[in-house]
This record gives sequence, structure tokens and C-alpha cells, in this order.
Amino acid sequence: MPWHRIHGDRPRFETFREGGAAARLSEYVLLHNEGVCSGDFAALCAMFHRDGEVAFREIEAGPFVGRTEVERAFRDQRPTDELVVSDVHEIDAEIVEASYGWASAPERRKGIIRLESEKGQIRRLVVTRA
Repeated sequence: MPWHRIHGDRPRFETFREGGAAARLSEYVLLHNEGVCSGDFAALCAMFHRDGEVAFREIEAGPFVGRTEVERAFRDQRPTDELVVSDVHEIDAEIVEASYGWASAPERRKGIIRLESEKGQIRRLVVTRA
């Protein structure tokens, strides 16, 4: 029941978000860009499943496995530019791919971002440099 908030030390279940992988990607981009501006990536990291993963191809970083490691990566290696996506292709309800670039040079495509979701959370995010 999303209207009921559990406070204190009581056990909680993972958050369920409505919509499929394309909705997760839109939310990810929004929270990434807000994090760049504010320096706070907590809301973005909360999107990840507790066993979620961020992996890179053709980029020397990661992989970061588990929400704690993802949080550490965003804290220690904070992105400095806002993310821009285009050519969004929903492979199925749980997987989406898109071209990505940076706001400082939005006309230049940097690569592909692939987001795999599960029950409304990010299970795996793969960033590939073109």
C-alpha cells in the first residue's frame, strides 16, 4: 500500500514502481541529472535492486554489484555532466536500450545504455561506449 509509510526499525519490502523499463530509464535520467546539479545521488541509487549492478563496456570502471557498491561508486566517482538519451528502444517490458550522450555536447552520441528492470527496480545497467 503506497500510501502507508513504515517508520522506525520495522521491516520494509523493496519499493515497487509502476511502469516498465522505459519508465525506469526516464526516471533514471531525471534522477541522474538532478544528482549532477545537487551532488546528491541517493534517490538515483535507491532505484537499484539491493543486488543490482552497474557494468561498463569499453570504459574502465566497475562493475559495481549491490546497491551499497553502486552508492559508493556514485559518491566516489560522481558524474559531472547531465545525461541525454535518444533512440529509446524497449526490447520488452523489463529491458530498454537507448543511445546516450552528455548535455555539454548533446549532438555527439557516446554509446548505448541498457537498463534491465525487475519489479520496478533496476536489476542491471550496462553502459557501452561507442
